[in-house]
Amino acid sequence: MEACNAVEREVDKVLSKFGAINEHAEAVLRDLINHIQSLKKDLEEAPPNQELTAGQVQMVKQAMTKVRDTVQRLATDHRDLHSTVSKVGKAIDRNFIADFASTSREDVFSGPEKSHLLNQVICQHFYRQGMLDIADELAATIIDIFRKQGLKPMKAERNHLQN
Repeated sequence: MEACNAVEREVDKVLSKFGAINEHAEAVLRDLINHIQSLKKDLEEAPPNQELTAGQVQMVKQAMTKVRDTVQRLATDHRDLHSTVSKVGKAIDRNFIADFASTSREDVFSGPEKSHLLNQVICQHFYRQGMLDIADELAATIIDIFRKQGLKPMKAERNHLQN
């Protein structure tokens, strides 16, 4: 259980950082959009075919610099996220043993209980991923298998598979 908690702590850090960067990016971009829209409005109010004044040219250059700096900062923040996300993978590697050999042993999933558990996990995965058609088909197939084996599937069992 401690292994799961360690990984969960790393995931929480990632989610927290994602949230903070998202809020910051939204605020900065909102301010930038408002600034550009204000500049656009000022330029549109000028008479047609009028050349920009030195002050207007300077305002446009400053706006371009502000946009470039903002995009560079957001790109840096995004790059920093990569190391945080990478720590989740390292936590998984550190806390869990990769035992691929156990999945290739025939006895791992043999027996009706283990087979049923595996089907249930797969079915729940499809429901959680929003693949309802696939999950419903798998649940119905499992129920058909029970019937062919002489077992009585209950409606509650299908509901359990769908949850």
